[in-house]
Amino acid sequence: MKPLIAICSPRPRPSVQKGAKGNQWWSRDVYHLRADDGHTLCGRDCAEWLVIGPIESLDADCCELCARKSGSAQ
Repeated sequence: MKPLIAICSPRPRPSVQKGAKGNQWWSRDVYHLRADDGHTLCGRDCAEWLVIGPIESLDADCCELCARKSGSAQ
């Protein structure tokens, strides 16, 4: 089995404002898994994304679609 290579987008998250006073709520940052064709396993173009590196097991911060398509149990 090939090693799973974790990658993430180099773009910062957009700010999400909630409420009248401008409280910010941030969702968790997820990482994706690289496929052989320059895309993530969930189908996003990742040609210029940052490589986190090989990982041995998936955790809750992995993209759910990538995790399902990798065939690895979380």
